[in-house]
Amino acid sequence: MTEAYKVLRRADPALGAMMEAIGPLESTTRPVDFHTMVEVIVGQQLSLKAADTIFQRLCCGVECPLEGRLLPEMLIDHAPETLRLLGLSRQKSGYILDLAGKSVGGEVRFDHFEDLPDEEIIRELTAVKGIGVWTVQMILMFSLGRPDVLPVDDLGIQHGIRLLDGLSEKPTKAYMLQRAEVWRPHRSLACRYLWRIKDSGLFG
Repeated sequence: MTEAYKVLRRADPALGAMMEAIGPLESTTRPVDFHTMVEVIVGQQLSLKAADTIFQRLCCGVECPLEGRLLPEMLIDHAPETLRLLGLSRQKSGYILDLAGKSVGGEVRFDHFEDLPDEEIIRELTAVKGIGVWTVQMILMFSLGRPDVLPVDDLGIQHGIRLLDGLSEKPTKAYMLQRAEVWRPHRSLACRYLWRIKDSGLFG
């Protein structure tokens, strides 16, 4: 049981009761690099199986070494039509090539993310076509392990807060921001429980 878990339970008794019913959650992180971001773009609005098939086809098509990581230099000189032949849509081909160009040009620097505040990472990555704020917030939470992220546009978080507080309607963003103040600096953990509250069927 982590210190964050204990602090969050004490800070919000209503959430704490639901946390106790659900139990502690495991947490994992993974590297954030060009390879990871291409996976994210490929996976947008696709099933896991379809996304994995297309991603593996892309890796083979640009001759990424087996068990290696995609690098922007492997893609920067490819035409969008080439990527489309590997199964990518026109839009996603453009997004990936934009990411490759910005990575090679130094506008996106994955190697300094560990030293940047959340807002700077959001600013840097959302400058890439096809990468929105919600996507970066998920990366902050689940890849970089940032502890205090609150994705107010996430429908699951909205539903979780509605169940937590017994609201008759979806909460406004202003309500969510105010409600989450008590969870600082552990809003990421609170959100993980809100998703569980929504999915569990135990709380309404």
